[in-house]
Amino acid sequence: MVNVLILISIWQVNTPRILGRLIWTIAEHIDLEGLDPLLADDPDDPLNIIIANIHKVLFNLDAAATTSNRLQDVQAVLLCAQRMGSRHARAGQLLTKELEEYRNHAAADTVSKHQTRLILQRIKYVSNLPERK
Repeated sequence: MVNVLILISIWQVNTPRILGRLIWTIAEHIDLEGLDPLLADDPDDPLNIIIANIHKVLFNLDAAATTSNRLQDVQAVLLCAQRMGSRHARAGQLLTKELEEYRNHAAADTVSKHQTRLILQRIKYVSNLPERK
């Protein structure tokens, strides 16, 4: 219940640095298995909220983001995406789409593109062998 309340109020966080860390923390502690698959299209679904905020951090092109350590913000949400995508099938499907889009976007530097490619390979591998989680 606390995770859901935090997720609902996550939209109020405007700083990519804090948002990236908050997403990572929530993703470490949220029970993805307990989510209702019927809420897949609901914008208030915790998984959809997390992925929308991952998108917000990945595609943040504000001037302040480019002068700060944007790479650290991106790395935090990429690690979060790897963990979530390799442990939950629906998260893997949603994150695959998001990560493919990011990898082909001008916002991604070469390091992030390479890491994104490795994360996508891991998610695809796990999705082909779901019994080995």
